[in-house]
Amino acid sequence: MRRQRVAKKLGFHTLGVQPAVLRWARESQGYLPKREQGIERFCNALAAETLVPSADFENQLTGISAPYDDAVVPLARRYHVSRESILRRFLDRGLIDQHRYEARVKQWAAETETSGSGGDYYSTQATYLGESYMRLVFAKHYQGRLTIEQTADYLGVRTRSVSGLEEALLRNALPA
Repeated sequence: MRRQRVAKKLGFHTLGVQPAVLRWARESQGYLPKREQGIERFCNALAAETLVPSADFENQLTGISAPYDDAVVPLARRYHVSRESILRRFLDRGLIDQHRYEARVKQWAAETETSGSGGDYYSTQATYLGESYMRLVFAKHYQGRLTIEQTADYLGVRTRSVSGLEEALLRNALPA
C-alpha cells in the first residue's frame, strides 16, 4: 500500500498538486468535488499502471482461469503489491464481479484483525517503500535539500518516525 501512495503522490506532483492537498484528498476521499475526483482517478490509474503494468499483467494471466483465487498471492508477490491490488486489477478487467471483490477484501481484513501479529512497523514500512527510494529520500535530506517535515512527507510517516525508518533501512542494509 505504501508504494501505491508513493505512485499516487507522483501523479499529484505531475499535476502540480501540493502535499497538503494530497493529505486532504486522502482524508476526504468520498467527499471530493468532481474535478478532484477526476484527479484522484488519474492518480489511482497511474499508481496501478506503475506498480502492475498492464501488458505484463496480461502476460501473467495466460493460462490462469476462473475463479482466480489461486493466482492472487503469486501475482501480489511478483509485483510486490497487496492482494487487494491484484484483486482490483481482476475487477477492473471484468474477470470478477464487485460482490466477489468486496467479499474477499472483507475476508482478508477480518483475517488481519484476528491474526494478532503486529510485526515490526519500521521494517514493514521500509519494505513497502523500497531501499532505493528510501536511500534517495535520506540522501536529499542529508544534502539539506529536504527538511525533516518534507522527508517525513515523502516517506509517508510522521516526523517522529523518520529516525525509526532510517534505522530499519540501515539494519536491513547491513549483512547479518
